[in-house]
Amino acid sequence: MLIDKDFAGLKFNGYSYEFEGNIESAGSIEITVPLMVSGWIEAGGWITAGESIDAGESIEAGESIKAGGWIKAGEWIKAGEWIKAGGWITAGEWIKAGESIEAGGWIKAGEWIKAGWSIEAGGSITAGGWITAGRWITAGESINAGGWITAGESIEAGESIEAGESIKAGESIEAGGSIAAGGSIAAGGWIKAGEWIKAGEWIKAGGWIKAGESIKMYGIETKHLYIFHGTFAFTVWVMDTHIKVGCQLKSKAEWKTWLDNADKDKAAQLGDDGSMWTIREVLARFL
Repeated sequence: MLIDKDFAGLKFNGYSYEFEGNIESAGSIEITVPLMVSGWIEAGGWITAGESIDAGESIEAGESIKAGGWIKAGEWIKAGEWIKAGGWITAGEWIKAGESIEAGGWIKAGEWIKAGWSIEAGGSITAGGWITAGRWITAGESINAGGWITAGESIEAGESIEAGESIKAGESIEAGGSIAAGGSIAAGGWIKAGEWIKAGEWIKAGGWIKAGESIKMYGIETKHLYIFHGTFAFTVWVMDTHIKVGCQLKSKAEWKTWLDNADKDKAAQLGDDGSMWTIREVLARFL
């Protein structure tokens, strides 16, 4: 189906062409004019537009959706494969693509955003609920979700990353600014922030954690965080003023008192490889 300025029912409002009702095709739809539809746009194949697409309700394609300008829907946007816009992409409810979602500007949804492969924006990525991608999420500016943010591989933002709940990536999390979560922050590899890192609960990384300014978790703010695994059964978290061994979080002064009073022979063993490291010997490294 071709929609140009001569398409039946179109009205020019001075800057775009308006259509009252819905546009549907079992095949594909090619749009050569900036288009505003009061209802929905639906195609069994692909939808492509040289300029912008605006639907009062939804935009859906069995294959892909592509626009040289922006893509906007009052409710949701869905593509079996990918969604791509030279400008921004926004939906009142949700955005979903079987493979990727890409925008030269920002990507925004009132509820959630999901892509089987990747989500990339030259600007910011924002959702009232959650944001998830099978592999990576990348934003030139910020990534912000009222719920959680998760990616199979990496999450990266030129500015900040913020989630009301948790942030989780299979490999890395990196932000030019800050990283903050109401719950936990976890990465299989490393976590890096140009400014600060803050979590309402815990921070976990298979590799290293680095912040240009400060790191805060469990209500404790620190400039340095060292995570020690080694051959121990429990992870040791070393902060400026506190140390956490396993699930026990104490100030350095409290651990010093514990060391002074503890019987080395009765201290819990942390190693299971015959090294016989005790809590006393582990803490002695950091106090």
